[in-house]
Amino acid sequence: MKRKKILEWLRLLGLEFVTITLAILAITGIYAGVTDTALPSYVILASFGIGFLAALPSLLFVIPDDKTFVSILIHVAHFLLVGAIVMTCGYFIGWFESVFDIAIDVISFLVIYGLVWLAIYVSNRSKAKSINAALKKEREEKKHDSE
Repeated sequence: MKRKKILEWLRLLGLEFVTITLAILAITGIYAGVTDTALPSYVILASFGIGFLAALPSLLFVIPDDKTFVSILIHVAHFLLVGAIVMTCGYFIGWFESVFDIAIDVISFLVIYGLVWLAIYVSNRSKAKSINAALKKEREEKKHDSE
């Protein structure tokens, strides 16, 4: 059972890492195109690093599927921790030269967080459907075998 849990965590970490990294690269590219700014050479490497660091808090939090107050608090704590990581990285990379840059980064973070949440939600729903279908098939096979 531990192996399955480790594999599930690695799947989650990988999904978040890829989604966060691609979203950062996309938003950075859009920003560079809109502002007609050349991207520094470190942007790709920094995006991978931030994607990895921002995915790590998911290993710390086990968020229940229910909508209890505790579940909501855990979501908020996760959101704040990931936001702190991203903004701290942005500060050290030099993303914040003006209030406008901070506003753009906060909006970008909200969009990326929402996209990652949506990707994980869709992935988990798909996985749950396939597990339920397999269980239903197994029950039907057992029912036919017992008859």
